Amino acid sequence: MGKRLTLYVFCNMLLLVIVPSLAQSYSLTYETAGLDTWNDSTQVANGVTKAQVTLPFSFNFFGTSYSSVWVNANGFIAPAVDLGANPTIGESNFRKSNMIAVFWGGSFEVLKNEYSDRVVFTFNGNYLGWPVTAQAVFYSNGDFRLRYSSINQVVVDNNASIITGVSKGDDASFYHNDWGTTTQTAYYKYVPPAAATTTTVAAKLAPQIINFTSTANVTKRSQTVDFLFGISDDVSVDPNAISVSIVPKEGKRVLIGSPVLRSGNEKTGVYNLTWKVPNNITQGLYDIKVFVCDSAGNCNIAATAGNLTINATLYFNLNDKLKDSYNQTEEIKLSGEVVDFLNNRVKANVTLDLIYPGGKYTFKNATEFGRYVLNYRTSLLDVLGNWTIELKATDADGNEGTLVKKVTLRQPQAFFYYSVVFLSPVSDATYYRGENARISVKVLDLDKPVGDAVVNLKLPTGELIQLNEVSPGTGIYQSSYRIKFKDQTGNWTLGVEGLKQTEAGLFAGSNSIGINVRHVDLIIDILSPDKNRFTINENVKIKVKVTYPDNSLASGITLNATPVKKALALVETEPGIYEAKYRFSQQDEGRRSLRIFALDPYDNLAFVEKSIFVVQPTIVDFLMQLWYITVPGIGVVLYLVARTKSPTIMLKYYNQRLKNLENLKKSTQEKYFVGDGIDEPTFRRLVQDTDRKVIEVKTKIKDLEARIVQQKQTGIPEIKAVGTTFSNLNQSLEKLVRVYKRGVKDAAGKKEQKKEEKADEKAAEKSTRQKGKETADLKSSKKKES
Repeated sequence: MGKRLTLYVFCNMLLLVIVPSLAQSYSLTYETAGLDTWNDSTQVANGVTKAQVTLPFSFNFFGTSYSSVWVNANGFIAPAVDLGANPTIGESNFRKSNMIAVFWGGSFEVLKNEYSDRVVFTFNGNYLGWPVTAQAVFYSNGDFRLRYSSINQVVVDNNASIITGVSKGDDASFYHNDWGTTTQTAYYKYVPPAAATTTTVAAKLAPQIINFTSTANVTKRSQTVDFLFGISDDVSVDPNAISVSIVPKEGKRVLIGSPVLRSGNEKTGVYNLTWKVPNNITQGLYDIKVFVCDSAGNCNIAATAGNLTINATLYFNLNDKLKDSYNQTEEIKLSGEVVDFLNNRVKANVTLDLIYPGGKYTFKNATEFGRYVLNYRTSLLDVLGNWTIELKATDADGNEGTLVKKVTLRQPQAFFYYSVVFLSPVSDATYYRGENARISVKVLDLDKPVGDAVVNLKLPTGELIQLNEVSPGTGIYQSSYRIKFKDQTGNWTLGVEGLKQTEAGLFAGSNSIGINVRHVDLIIDILSPDKNRFTINENVKIKVKVTYPDNSLASGITLNATPVKKALALVETEPGIYEAKYRFSQQDEGRRSLRIFALDPYDNLAFVEKSIFVVQPTIVDFLMQLWYITVPGIGVVLYLVARTKSPTIMLKYYNQRLKNLENLKKSTQEKYFVGDGIDEPTFRRLVQDTDRKVIEVKTKIKDLEARIVQQKQTGIPEIKAVGTTFSNLNQSLEKLVRVYKRGVKDAAGKKEQKKEEKADEKAAEKSTRQKGKETADLKSSKKKES
């Protein structure tokens, strides 16, 4: 019988009891003191490796002294013999192996630190993705301790297949650490036999989960579930150390959140958590676990608080029971309701697949109130043999259901005597999507027309269309089918059956013909841009309208535009209208192409190409691009300029300036004569400058007054009237451009004129100097002669 540590759980008190028969072996106590000191000084193993490590003192393990131990990165230490790099973990192996299982089953980097009285082996790594740090500490007095930290989340998972404890290897002397007490601050102290006592008891209070309730024991995807429970403890609960998770019977745990305090206090309170079931969660049975620690570092064992079943299956309630076999021309009735596990009708999309030898028919039905109708009437044209009926339902929340039924399609008991002759279309005729195909057949009994028969056209989709007799007794039946834009292209087989119930029984016949269906070209109408010249940095809106050949709007299609090199995806802003924006860059300069490609989900397509020019912007382009800002702005600026140059406005300006100068002169005199704020040289300079400016301003005022008098006498309006003209420039951008160009031309002419005048002045000056020199020379010559 193995000598084991016995655990008892009573209310909120965890008792560790050493069985008296173990007195001659190790005694064990549980304490809370955290990890020992460690650092990254020496690595002895990593991953699944092992290493033999020499100890600084002899270590007694179950009565045998060892000077070295084998340290294994798989989470254990073997004092006696090398157990290999990665031995098979299991209870039997543990009992028969001489080992210290620190955290056997993990994957670690093992570090060693030596101190004067002990050696510390630190196992730092993870288990199932959760961080784990554990230590084995050997003391020179012969005892050793197993310390644990950072494994709270591992403790939650009771499916963990790890082993912690010590074993002599004789299949009789072994100890298991309590799995639930390997908390963040726990350590186990093993005392050698000499210091052992018969009984050691250690107690630890931990939070307890009470009165757990759930608003639903069974739920489906995308539903909301409320969990309510109480926490009882002798100290306050750490709100950051409460987590609720659901653990499936198979698979990984799912953390569903942290509850909040609803009433009471953090010591003894009621907590609740609202959880929305994900729409992709695996259905099945889940255990609900609550993990909580208090402010003293005590944590519960995270036992299962409740159960929850996720049932994401939808079911079909059929109005008619499906049979095992059907005859050709018999109807397969598939109607009823889609319901959930509570038998509530569910709004869902229902799909029927009829799988026959060599092919499949697919029909769809969107159920508004959970009801669906997908009846299918077989025909003489359907393939005989084994069929599979598959009904599938999916709702918006990810719940789904499937009904599968194997049936056999048989030949009916009838005389297949009639013959069906196609009058139109002719064999291998070609039609385009959107085109109307006229079907005309003649039903004959030998060479006699058969009137008043039931004649049906069968499409490749499985759809039946009834043909009508053109005139009673003629035996000619006609109808038409407009090929949809979403219908499949390629080779079609059109089948027609003729049926007539007579006193002698059911007479029937059928025939088929092949045609070819091709896709159509969509029509792209470019609404904008409506020009082909663009400038760099110009923003352009690309807007197109896409229709089918019958002018119906093409909605829900893929539309790409390629201005120059970059491909843009156009977005449908309204049915059939698609838009995108593009900004031309420096790399786009030159002659380019604007290409637009459209493709609907059924392979109908269209392509258009437009030549464009991308150039460097000019001032005219700048004004054109920003007309909504530039034109009114220029009008205002020119208006202000005109107003500024108006004699009346300028006269007011200079009168005010004259007043300011006189005030400045007065202030300067007061500072010099009264306040003694400035010296005499500065005073004289300021007065002289002010007097000079006063003279200039008075001269301007006299000139402006004279101009105003002249305007009144001649009747010429002030230049401010020009402002009225420029305020209307936003209505005529072309006029502004002409004014701008004329101004540039006039400025260039004036510049050239000034240049010519300056040249003439230089020439005249040179001529004058030359004449003066000649005159001087002449006078000098006459003087010498005299």
